[in-house]
Amino acid sequence: MDIFIPAVIALAGYVWLVLRANRTFHAIRKERFEHTNAAGVLQFDTYEELRKFESREASNQFWINVAAVPGGVIPLAAIFAIIASIAEMSS
Repeated sequence: MDIFIPAVIALAGYVWLVLRANRTFHAIRKERFEHTNAAGVLQFDTYEELRKFESREASNQFWINVAAVPGGVIPLAAIFAIIASIAEMSS
C-alpha cells in the first residue's frame, strides 16, 4: 500500500505529460503550416513572433524527449508497483 498512491500519481503524471506534449506539438505544427509561404519558407511579421515560435517549439521538443527517453521505464515501473500493491492488499 505504501507505493500504490505514488505509482498512480507517477502514471497519471506521465499520461498527462504525453497528452500535453502531443497537443502542443499539433498546435505548433498548425502554426508552422499557417506561417509557411508558397515558397515553403517560414515567415513571420516580426522577429519577436519568430523568437516566440522557436521558443515554444524548442520547449515542446524538450518535453517530448523527456517523455520519450524514460517512456518505457516510468509507466512500466508504475504499473508493476500498482499490481504488486494490489496483490499485497489482497493477500
